[in-house]
This record gives sequence, C-alpha cells and structure tokens, in this order.
Amino acid sequence: MKSYVFTAEIRGGIFDVKPAVTEAMAFVEKHAPRLNTSDGHEIKLVICELLFNAVIHGNKSDGRKKVSFSLMIERSGDEAFVSGAITDEGQGFDHKAVMRDMNTREAIMRENGRGIKLAYELTNQLVYSPAGNSVSFRKKLAAKAFAEAVLANV
Repeated sequence: MKSYVFTAEIRGGIFDVKPAVTEAMAFVEKHAPRLNTSDGHEIKLVICELLFNAVIHGNKSDGRKKVSFSLMIERSGDEAFVSGAITDEGQGFDHKAVMRDMNTREAIMRENGRGIKLAYELTNQLVYSPAGNSVSFRKKLAAKAFAEAVLANV
C-alpha cells in the first residue's frame, strides 16, 4: 500500500480556511493527478464545509485557537481513497442528534447543519469523536481516475 500524507494547522478565522483548502487540493492533485472532476469537487467541498464548521462553530472564530487538519491518499491494489481528519479546540457538539435529525424538513431549512449532511452524502464514511470536536472522513476515488493516476506515476 502506498500512502501520502498532508498536515496543516489553521490559526485564525474564516479567511484562513481558503489558503488551507488551496494547499490541500494542490496536495490531492499532485498525488492523484488524473482525479476526475466530480471527485475533485466533492473532496474540496467536504474539506471546506468541515474546516469552516471547525473554525466557526468549534472554535467560535477565536484566532487564539487552532484547527488541526490532515489528509491521506492511500492506494492499494486497484483502489484509492482520500481520508481526512479535522480537530478543533472547541467544546464539541451533540453530533448524534444532528446526524439523527439531518433528514427532517426542519433540519434542511435550518441555517446550520447542512454542511454536515453534505459531507456525509459526499463521503463513504464520516465519523465524529465522542465529544464532537473531531471528525474524520473517507472517500473512495473513482476507479478510472485511480488507474490513470497509477499509470502516470509509474
């Protein structure tokens, strides 16, 4: 199995998220150079939503608190995955209640919570820590994109 790891920290507010996402996507594109457009957009959207949630809701936009962020691209046989982990310094939240209620009309119409549903729908796995201040995700890449990426890196 081949794996590539990216790590970063965000200290500050929402304006620090975009540079972190740009750097993360450059890493993804470097190690999966023929990533299909759909997978690329979905990965970027998931990273954006989860990082913004950590900065805004977790750390309450407190520039003294940090958000730790890592990505891993794993290749094994004919499969490839992008995994990520994001941890903030906030108190966490009741993620079980949010996940349980995410399909109700009221939840869809709320100002908050849709990013979690979006991340859940766009990944193969989305798991929160018991406290709710850390989230990890895993997304399988399209087989064609992976096969082309392997050939390009041979």
